[in-house]
Amino acid sequence: MPSIAGNKPIIVTGANRSGTTWIGRILSLPRNVHYVHEPFNSYYKPNHRGPVPCPLVRQFHYVTDTEKPEVMNYVLSRIKHHDNTGNRSPDDLPRRSALQSFFHSPMSATEVFRPSRPLIKDPTALMSAQWLAEALDAEVVIVIRHPAGYVSSIRRMGWRYDLNNLLEQPDLTHAYLGPLEEAIRHHITHHESDALGEAILFWKVCCRVASLLRQKHPHWQIVRHEDLSRDPVDAFRNLYDSLSLPYNTDIQAHIQRCTSADHPVEADPGRTHHLNRNSRRNMTIWKQRLSDDDILRIRNESRDIADAFYSDDDW
Repeated sequence: MPSIAGNKPIIVTGANRSGTTWIGRILSLPRNVHYVHEPFNSYYKPNHRGPVPCPLVRQFHYVTDTEKPEVMNYVLSRIKHHDNTGNRSPDDLPRRSALQSFFHSPMSATEVFRPSRPLIKDPTALMSAQWLAEALDAEVVIVIRHPAGYVSSIRRMGWRYDLNNLLEQPDLTHAYLGPLEEAIRHHITHHESDALGEAILFWKVCCRVASLLRQKHPHWQIVRHEDLSRDPVDAFRNLYDSLSLPYNTDIQAHIQRCTSADHPVEADPGRTHHLNRNSRRNMTIWKQRLSDDDILRIRNESRDIADAFYSDDDW
């Protein structure tokens, strides 16, 4: 996909439950940006309504060389047709009109004919982010979340991840797992029912991938969920600048409104997302959700990777 400076596609990825939906939606506020929801998410495959069927068969799929033409054809079809719903339930889908309600001035002719800039929000694309970014000439934002925050969010949703999906992808194993491969095999063999250990391991996998990609692509944006939550106005303004996105007072007003202390700290039970959130309190809600023993275990088992992103003060 050809692109020009300041008009490159954007990929927002990272572990699931790391804030990619919240961040992707805020970055999609400018009129020339259109949001594409999780083309790599294989859970949406049966109901996908686009012109090209989804060829992906597993979550966090690593696209192999033989798969690249078919997958790229599918991704481009999702971008072209602006399929931003991802076939989610109405409760999970923030309405575009609601997001755009803060823009009151009429569009100029320049804006009308400006090429649309796709933003692909997809945590499940993390393992293929390097290929996808190169193929689309895209800018990349990888979101990191505190391991205890991640684990507590996974537990709240009651989600599990079959770690066999990783081992069944030899190219992924070779590219990214490294010393974690043995730990994953041990967990599957001896502790498969341990949901907490599973979540810790998968967080480590995702953050190891992020670390490796940061080394290869120092110009990519690696952002911590907590930094955006603590000071959303300044942090998002800086991220907008880094991505050459237009930023104005209406966008700033939206950020202030959707992150204010007037909103609940977390989503209602059973609801996947609630994008209007008390962001400052939400970033440490894990301290209330998790026991001291759980926090200590997460700290000890994630330390070898977490210390690259979080200090003792963050615990």
